[in-house]
Amino acid sequence: RYEIINDDNIRHPFNPVDFAEMLLTDAVRLLPQLIRDIQREQADYILHDSVCVWGWAAAQALKIPAVCSTATFAVNREIVKRMSRKSGIPGVQLAAMIMKNARSAFTIWRRTRHLQKIHHLDISVRNIMNVFIDRSALNLVYTSKMLQPMADRFDDSYRFVGAMISPHSDIDDPFLEDVEGKKIIYISLGTVRN
Repeated sequence: RYEIINDDNIRHPFNPVDFAEMLLTDAVRLLPQLIRDIQREQADYILHDSVCVWGWAAAQALKIPAVCSTATFAVNREIVKRMSRKSGIPGVQLAAMIMKNARSAFTIWRRTRHLQKIHHLDISVRNIMNVFIDRSALNLVYTSKMLQPMADRFDDSYRFVGAMISPHSDIDDPFLEDVEGKKIIYISLGTVRN
């Protein structure tokens, strides 16, 4: 259970700089408590979400093997570069975004330095996109390899296990009567914080 995060500090980031700041700020806030809890529990492994920077950071700080759980698509440097090119963010645009969000960029620098100094983490302020990259020894991705962008660019540490939805025949829903005998596709779009 997180003792620190509450609805008061949740905001909706509008760009990667703000989002990275939010994740790193949460990591700095949560890491001391999380490290104490993990040490008390004597955990053998840590299973963390792909955008749960504090889970990855706790595993690295305590030298405990980690498994990254990715509910959408796996992300690596090449995908981040491609997304940046397609969205018009690279080079000048990224520099402009950082300048426009100078407060967030400065906070990212401070948070990253804190994580390096206090917890001895291998995290670089030079590339804020590293915050979004799956990085554990084992990465479970809940999509098919056929649907994963640039699937051939992921090594054996990435396991594309498919959707983790078990079939249910006991659902009592009038909607299901209308689709009797037809195939159903379930599509869900989630968010990080709500």
